[in-house]
Amino acid sequence: MEDEFVKSYNRYCRQIDKEDELVDKRINWLFMSQSLLFAALGLSSSIDSVQILLLVIPWIGFWSSLAITLTVCSASMGLIRYRWLLRSAWGNLTDDEKNKYNIDYFPQLKRSNIIISFGLIPGMLIPIIFCLGWSMVK
Repeated sequence: MEDEFVKSYNRYCRQIDKEDELVDKRINWLFMSQSLLFAALGLSSSIDSVQILLLVIPWIGFWSSLAITLTVCSASMGLIRYRWLLRSAWGNLTDDEKNKYNIDYFPQLKRSNIIISFGLIPGMLIPIIFCLGWSMVK
């Protein structure tokens, strides 16, 4: 039978995996949508009769990038929170309880906060870069 710490660990790891998967899906959706919008902008710039597209496409690109930025940042804060809760659960154990476990079986506890933070940076910067790119389109 699993004890309380192992149950908590497994629950937090499932949440971390789910948030990580959601961030991945959002970034993939961002790349697909932005590539279509950039292609549409390039095609519409060669057609004189659709000048409205030259205004609408950058607007859609900017706001969709901003929306993805906000959702990825909130998911990243959720990831940080779950990892903090996980480390707190480990920290609340007594030394005798910690000695029952081999920390090698809990990889989420072994990762450095700095490495985890660096892993979150690309997911937050990519949508911001798209926002900046769309804001420069005239």
